Amino acid sequence: MREDEHHRLETVTLGRNRLRVENTEDQWEIDEEWWRIRPTSRAYYDVLLEDGQTLTIFRDAVSGKWYQQRYE
Repeated sequence: MREDEHHRLETVTLGRNRLRVENTEDQWEIDEEWWRIRPTSRAYYDVLLEDGQTLTIFRDAVSGKWYQQRYE
């Protein structure tokens, strides 16, 4: 994932492909289990990519790493 200076997503890398984020469709944050040693704090984004694909991705606020939310 690559962000601009305002922390807006610009691109997403899927495998070897880097795709431009056309639009952020939705955005939300969760902060759960604050009492645990490693609480859950994430910022989620539903994004529309240049190829028409939509993804839900999130940034873990503790580690700063990006992940794709998979639905099965």
